[in-house]
Amino acid sequence: FASYNRNVDGSYDIDVLNDYAHAWTEVYIRGMGWVPYEFTPGTDTGSGQPQTPETTERSALRTAPPQTAPAVTSPPVPPADSPGSPGGNTNPAVPSSIKYTAAGLGILALLAAAVIHLRRLRALKEYADTSDRKKAAERYYGYLLRVLAFLGIESENSPPLKFAEYACERTQLIRRQEIMAVAETALRAAYRNTDPTDEELLFMSGTVKDFAARVYREQGSLKRFAMKYIFNAI
Repeated sequence: FASYNRNVDGSYDIDVLNDYAHAWTEVYIRGMGWVPYEFTPGTDTGSGQPQTPETTERSALRTAPPQTAPAVTSPPVPPADSPGSPGGNTNPAVPSSIKYTAAGLGILALLAAAVIHLRRLRALKEYADTSDRKKAAERYYGYLLRVLAFLGIESENSPPLKFAEYACERTQLIRRQEIMAVAETALRAAYRNTDPTDEELLFMSGTVKDFAARVYREQGSLKRFAMKYIFNAI
């Protein structure tokens, strides 16, 4: 629209040469994509030969503008120290409630272990103290009852001799004459004025400890732990 092409009435006269009188369209064909088709003659090459539909199609294929692929945007990359980044911290945060619960359970476990240990030390001290012979005989007999209770053999306040007979029927880990001798010594210490002798206390101690050791060897790991730290029977 140059000024020299402008008419007096404001309109324009523009001469469109053959070189610029060119247009095409594109048709989408499945399996082939967008295919251009020309409906106007191409640029005259000066050969004077009219363009056939075949040459027009080839010209359109050569002169069709390139198709621009749609831009693909990548997701933003998180910073290196963010939780979702490959080099960042991938461990999820542990809730505070779980931390407090674990800490509380740990403290309770330590307290329970301390109580069990103190009970065991006290029991060992009592067994080692034989200054009072009657109490020593009573403690040895109580030790025997604790080991039998671990095996599920309860006295239920039965008389010592009767319970000794019953225990012999329930387990083969202690001999009848041994448990009967321990029960008789415990009875004399409880109901007579005479104290047990050193030989009787030594026999009670050795018999009960050997019995506890035999029971301990027959158990698995968990029952050994219970026998040693819960029942204080070894």
